[in-house]
Amino acid sequence: TLESLIAEARQAEQADDWQSAAQSYRSILRRQPEDVSAIVNLGNCHYQLGEYAVAIEVYRAAVQVRSDCSEAWYNLGNVLDATHQLDAAVSAFQTAIALASGRFEIHYNLALTYEKMGQRGSARGHWLIVIELSDDPHAQRTATVFLEAEGDLEC
Repeated sequence: TLESLIAEARQAEQADDWQSAAQSYRSILRRQPEDVSAIVNLGNCHYQLGEYAVAIEVYRAAVQVRSDCSEAWYNLGNVLDATHQLDAAVSAFQTAIALASGRFEIHYNLALTYEKMGQRGSARGHWLIVIELSDDPHAQRTATVFLEAEGDLEC
């Protein structure tokens, strides 16, 4: 059943068995080809396996099915960043933010991408949002370090 395939996929993910999880998600997608959650999770499996080119294709398929899926845009941004396609990563993160502006992790990763590009001015606003939205100590500390390095935040 579909429920058992979902359970198998989740169990495989928890065991870091990304090949088996991917296989389960492909089985789900044979039954429900437009299940965006399954598409995104399949992309996550490929990302975890280091199969970045495949992950990019899968996340792009997800946003073709549902262009308002912030998780697909966010994950696409992450894999584009990991493959040094920074301009495309920025675009994907910006789309994710337009769909879900309250998610600090999107702002965090966009700020990191801007930092990699040497665009500290663009990163600054996102670091400030991270500090405002996040209750994650690591994220707040990282944002603070970057802002202090620019003289934008004084202790």
